[in-house]
Amino acid sequence: MGKLKILYKPLTSLVGINIILSLFVIEVFSRSYYYYKENISMPYAIQKSPELRNYLKYVNHYRDEDFREVDIKRTSSGNNMLSPLNKDDFSYFIYSRFSNCNIERSRKDRQNCNTILMQGDSIGEGLGSIATDLIFRNFSNRGWQTINGSSSSFSPKNNSAQLAYMYSKGIKPKVVISIIDQGDLGDDFIRYKNQSKYSYSNIRHYKVKPFQSSHLRFYNYSVDLDPPNAFRIKPVTPVLITSIIRRFAGQLFYYSDTKYDFTSTPGWSSIVKPLMKKNQEADNYFAKVLKNYIKTAADVGAEELYFISFPHPRNIVQNIAPNRKYIFSVSTIIDQVVANNKDFPEGIKVNHLEIEVDQRKYPCTDETCSGFYEENDHHPTANGYKTIAKQIKKYLSYNSKYAKD
Repeated sequence: MGKLKILYKPLTSLVGINIILSLFVIEVFSRSYYYYKENISMPYAIQKSPELRNYLKYVNHYRDEDFREVDIKRTSSGNNMLSPLNKDDFSYFIYSRFSNCNIERSRKDRQNCNTILMQGDSIGEGLGSIATDLIFRNFSNRGWQTINGSSSSFSPKNNSAQLAYMYSKGIKPKVVISIIDQGDLGDDFIRYKNQSKYSYSNIRHYKVKPFQSSHLRFYNYSVDLDPPNAFRIKPVTPVLITSIIRRFAGQLFYYSDTKYDFTSTPGWSSIVKPLMKKNQEADNYFAKVLKNYIKTAADVGAEELYFISFPHPRNIVQNIAPNRKYIFSVSTIIDQVVANNKDFPEGIKVNHLEIEVDQRKYPCTDETCSGFYEENDHHPTANGYKTIAKQIKKYLSYNSKYAKD
């Protein structure tokens, strides 16, 4: 027994020393990793641009890291005659500017610049890549600044936040085109509901916080939003461990074919539930969001506001299985909100693009509607985007005092 006691003391000391050394080595590795990631490797756009960090004080996320590559490819496929002027700048991850004001370039003039802004989600992104030469032509020909601020998975909440951000940068659109996608209802009610708050400052607007501890599969910047300094006093190891766990959860979801989901990320099947089964709470909430978005547009000085919506293939294709069909449309909510509008004095124009796409050219015998939509996807093809853009251009030419042919 005495011999065991004699051995116990040095053994515990040895174990303690090994634990301390191990923690020290792990901490050195963690600090080296974050130093390398921030200073040597190719960091994400958010790590390179302070302005993107500022942007994320307003909105939930910026455009995807591969947006430039995707945008160039889509622009080529659609033969878009307008190319973004800011594609080599970090502002390209926020918006695409297709033409500048035809005025003197003093700071005062830039802030009084006639501007048209299009907002939306991935549908708006696609329109921006493929068909802005159609939508913006009448405005760019008149010397207007033309901007597409659409970003994948954006919603009226994020659009409200983006308007406030642009206002802070002196961008004050006279004409705003808001592309409302069917999925926006679920996005704002499910994806962003607990991530946002409405600010009643000089410009009434939403602030949509970036995801950090949830939504791990995408649009989660995690520690990249606030990367640890490799030379700080506070330990860095816990940050790295948390990052590894979150990354592992995302990989497990995909490798298990969605069987194991610890990512706290609402999937598309959750987002579209309010379109498949009546949810009055969701409808009322989205109506409130739209009303608040209208207030933001009014506060930033917009003179013309256009809501544009069009159907998802599951709204219109007849032979879709009942458990997949969308029986509700955001168009109904938009109409109700606009009919009771008291916040936008000039009135709001609404254009629900034909609930049935041109059946002579695009008969909807399946979910592609004969090439209008991508296969196994609700996004339009290049031809579909061009068709939508022509309808928007025609609507603007009839209704905007600034776009008369």
